[in-house]
Amino acid sequence: MIITVQQSQRTNYQVLFIQYNKRWIYHLLPGILCLFVHRAFSQSTYSDSLIGELRKAKIKAPRNKKLQLNLLNQIGENLLKEGSPDALKYIRQALILSTQTNQKVDKLQSQFVMGLFYQKNDQPQQAIKHFKDVLKASKVEKTYARSAEVSLHLGNCYRSFNEIKSSLFHYFEAASFYRKIPDQAGYIEAINNVAGAFYDLGEYRNSLKYFLDVLKTAQRIKNIRLIAVAFNNVGSTYNILGSHDKAQEYLKKGLELVDQNKNLQRIKGALLSSLGEVFLLQKKYNKALEYFDQAWDIASKLQHQHLIIVVARDLAKVYVQQKDYTNALKYQQQSLVAAQTSKNLHEMQASYKFISAIYKESKDFENAFFYYDKYHQLRDSSDQRGQIEATRRMELRFQNTQKEQAIKLLTKEKQIQEAHFRHQKNLIYLGILIFLLVLIPSFIYYRHYKEKKHTRILFEERNKIIALQNEKIKAQTYHMERKHEEVQNKNHALITLNQEKNILVGMLAHDLRSPLNQLKGLIQLCLMTASTDDETTDYLQKAIQSTERLQTMIDRILDLKVVEEQELVVHSEYINLNLLLEEVIGNYQEQAHKKLIKIVLPYYDKSFEANLDRNFILQILENLLSNALKFSPPHKHIYINLSTQANKIRIAVKDEGPGISAEDQQKLFGKFQRLSAQPTGGENTVGLGLSIVKKFVEAMDGKIWCESVPGEGACFIVEFEQACA
Repeated sequence: MIITVQQSQRTNYQVLFIQYNKRWIYHLLPGILCLFVHRAFSQSTYSDSLIGELRKAKIKAPRNKKLQLNLLNQIGENLLKEGSPDALKYIRQALILSTQTNQKVDKLQSQFVMGLFYQKNDQPQQAIKHFKDVLKASKVEKTYARSAEVSLHLGNCYRSFNEIKSSLFHYFEAASFYRKIPDQAGYIEAINNVAGAFYDLGEYRNSLKYFLDVLKTAQRIKNIRLIAVAFNNVGSTYNILGSHDKAQEYLKKGLELVDQNKNLQRIKGALLSSLGEVFLLQKKYNKALEYFDQAWDIASKLQHQHLIIVVARDLAKVYVQQKDYTNALKYQQQSLVAAQTSKNLHEMQASYKFISAIYKESKDFENAFFYYDKYHQLRDSSDQRGQIEATRRMELRFQNTQKEQAIKLLTKEKQIQEAHFRHQKNLIYLGILIFLLVLIPSFIYYRHYKEKKHTRILFEERNKIIALQNEKIKAQTYHMERKHEEVQNKNHALITLNQEKNILVGMLAHDLRSPLNQLKGLIQLCLMTASTDDETTDYLQKAIQSTERLQTMIDRILDLKVVEEQELVVHSEYINLNLLLEEVIGNYQEQAHKKLIKIVLPYYDKSFEANLDRNFILQILENLLSNALKFSPPHKHIYINLSTQANKIRIAVKDEGPGISAEDQQKLFGKFQRLSAQPTGGENTVGLGLSIVKKFVEAMDGKIWCESVPGEGACFIVEFEQACA
């Protein structure tokens, strides 16, 4: 369960007004004083007080457009918060009046309030238009508080219709403005929205990154509520990523924090619910029920509708898994009632659909169909359509009333005219009939003659075209046959050259081995006889390293030659990839220890088995892990993960190195390829390992690919068919 961060309205209109020009506040003091006096002696709402002040301002100061515009903006904004249908009237008046003044702040406020109106009434496209105008002007005036607030609203508007990339841009922009102010609470809200947007995209690792940033910032400013919310969001994201232990760690820290603060009961309910979801995913249903029951007690006590919706649904999920459909229906019905109470159409749809599924599981198909039908009815309707239809009905009712009055006046006149029109109509029909009887035969004969003539000319022209096209086709066919022969000849020549090349490379590599070994032996002999403090020793050590690198290159070339010339024979057997990965990691622990790199392999409750060739998969994993170690800087991590998707097993090896550019990814699995990224510890690389790995993977009917962003490391993923149980 992810909790959003909503701060109080810190940047109200007066604060922004003062930020823009402090001396203008003195012109508003009389009006503000009148507002407070009026509210003190009145039982009406604040909006009614403002409306009264507006009437007085129009009478006493009709030329003071600035004061009137200020009052109109406040009235529109307050009516909007109260949900009054009169809000639009005052907002429009403010917009019209803003064109008659030179007050930039007032104009921006009018545009901003109109954007809020459209946003609240589910018209994000219209809201975006007004918010963008306000943001553009706010950037020019460098009013960072307004720019940050508007950027947040723009992000929310784009997010409402799944334009997540645009929403991310504006959330990051808002965070930048909040840093300039500075405003740590505002920054937390913006970054929390960034994390939520990545969560919507399913990019949970990015989401986790920014939720952790929110936690760090909240801890720095010592805001207990924000820290508790951050613990919940971090824990929930770890749960989605499958790190259940981490999820429990953060969620329990959040519980310890809220237990010390009795005013955070709603957040405590969310934390308990999130802990229950951790155990629900682990199929530990009794443990999940324990936490869900505690969360339910809090939600029931607080009567917090959203918390009731979520916790009741979680309880229903557990009881469905335990085949206790009676309790499942009981709690899901309560979730539905809470959704109806809060008028949350999305949750109402989800509740109807889930109730239908529960009835279906319990073989009660009549009720299952009933609730599924309600789900479809609700999905096909919307509040906006209902309002449009209601407005249309009112307009039609008014128009019908006017039409009924007009009909009564015209009825007598119509009756008099009907007889006259009927007579004239009969005469016209008779004239048309006579005309058609004469015209139609003449037209048919003329049309037949023209079509016959046109058809004859058309056939003659088409015959000529067909003859020309046949000649062209013959010429093209002959030309294509010649080209085909040329291509075949060139292919044969290329195949011959490739074979000769392979023979030559193999001979060179093989013949170089003996002199290279002799050279290495002579250098080692010289090294044994040289004194330890002699400068010659350093040169001899470097010469041995060079011969070893050359020997590695020759071995790789010969390996590739064998792979290319021979048809690979796969000896398949059932392989436990959990154990094999532990074996490979053990082989490379010493190399990782030298570079201070930690290799991370999570513990899995189940075993991942596939029908593979042991030698091939061993070489594949060793090559991928070796490359990750080569290209990782010291003090970094290498993450190895096992997962299943659609009856396939995926092995992912992710490093924190320099990453691979898009250009390098195109040539990643080719032979003798030199990439822009270089090993971080001076290790040698030939450029053949990945090409051999690809051949082994494809020989076992698997797939391999790379996912990387420059500067953020690289992730190599290998996928095979999962072994049948």
